[in-house]
Amino acid sequence: MLPDCKIQKVHEIKSLLKKNNIVDALARAYEPFQLKSLCYPLDLLKTQGYPISVLMLTLLLLPFLGVDSIHGFSNGAYSHVFEGAKDCLYRLKNNEWINWRKLLYRFNKRYNELADKHMVKLSEEERKGMKPKYKCLTADDSPVNHTGKTIEGISKVHDHSLKCTVLGFKLLVLGYFDGINFRPLDFSLHREGQNRQRYRFGLPVRALKKQYRKIRAKLSAGYERFKELDRDKNSQLISMIKRALKHGYVPDYVLFDAWFCCEKTLKAIRLLRQGVIHIVAACKMGNAKYNYLSKEMSAGQILKTLRKVHKRKPKRCRLLGCYYYTVVVDYKGMEVKLFFVRYTKRSKWRLLLTTQTSLRFTQAMEIYAIRWSIEVFFKEVKQLLGIQKCASRDFDAHIAHTTLTLIQYVMLSLHKRFSDYETIGGLFRAIRDQYIQATIAQRLWQIMISILTRLVQKIECDMELVLQLIIHDNDFRQLFSGMVQLKVQDE
Repeated sequence: MLPDCKIQKVHEIKSLLKKNNIVDALARAYEPFQLKSLCYPLDLLKTQGYPISVLMLTLLLLPFLGVDSIHGFSNGAYSHVFEGAKDCLYRLKNNEWINWRKLLYRFNKRYNELADKHMVKLSEEERKGMKPKYKCLTADDSPVNHTGKTIEGISKVHDHSLKCTVLGFKLLVLGYFDGINFRPLDFSLHREGQNRQRYRFGLPVRALKKQYRKIRAKLSAGYERFKELDRDKNSQLISMIKRALKHGYVPDYVLFDAWFCCEKTLKAIRLLRQGVIHIVAACKMGNAKYNYLSKEMSAGQILKTLRKVHKRKPKRCRLLGCYYYTVVVDYKGMEVKLFFVRYTKRSKWRLLLTTQTSLRFTQAMEIYAIRWSIEVFFKEVKQLLGIQKCASRDFDAHIAHTTLTLIQYVMLSLHKRFSDYETIGGLFRAIRDQYIQATIAQRLWQIMISILTRLVQKIECDMELVLQLIIHDNDFRQLFSGMVQLKVQDE
């Protein structure tokens, strides 16, 4: 974190007036992650110029300065933070050989190491209180909106919240909930509407021809990421889960919504790790058939049988304020437990499915509620970290920008874990305000130092003595702090 703007010693003025003071401050905030060691494998791809760790640190700084793009950064008030040209940053994001997926996993691995070190310092009682009840992998997709039709691989995707199609990508994210915090492990970008005849990918042929095209080497990481654009999301989700297991993220449950709940996904997950991983997912009240009482029935038919044939009354859960039915059925050779839920007598019935038939209703609902952590994640990366702000036409730049945003979220999650902040949003605003306030203080000090220098030359006095007299004057320090606060409010 940055030091307080109330300067107590003369040598602190020199440190505040250093050109890269903000970068140094951010490096101290990110110091536990040791960016240089994490980015060391990538330095082999760049033999000249600035190290990748320096460029990475600069890109990670942008959201905290309120800057939306590299162009705005290089032409704005914070351009002095990085001495290099903006092309260095553009080339890093457009590099097809950088394996951004491995880099994200490296940051998550360092997160685990730092969290374990923190746990060792706690007492036994504190450790018991922080012991995770459930460890879950959570998956969901969300639209990432863009405005340029010439962006490589862009398409029209469906936005469920707006109930319409928008221009952009579908971002599929796999995250890990360790019992305390949620953090993203892996992601992929997808486009929709490939098989439409007249408007392929939701766009006319004329617009598709104008899209940016880049020839990539088949052995590059960017080539593999671009192929994922047209891969179906269920297959991609299964690959992500297998990759997470190889990196040591073995969950108790996998959580997802009704869109991913199908025979293919359920069977693939149940085959992993000899069936120790279970699923809790929402399910559609559709035409899928379940074997109940030796008959093939849909979810609606099973509910009708329970209510009208067996004349069973729904149970009342006072804790959650809802009514529910419970039934164990066979689905495509898998024994699953279905929960039919509704919160009022007039509302629609919802269906929850789990492969662990020993779960009680309240347990299943408690576990599924963890899935909302990924919804909060999407809200925060869009509103705070600017995941939709990338305007590059190169698809590799969008992969890089998304990865950097997820890395920022992982870092904030660790800071939140060790601090008293309740939300990522509150932590982000606190860090951003501190950086902006320190930068304003730096500009004010530069003006004042230039004025003092001229005065000292006129009266032929020692500059060090004048600074000591000013800094040790309490009235002056209070006046300067008030000037900084007013400047922050104006901007």
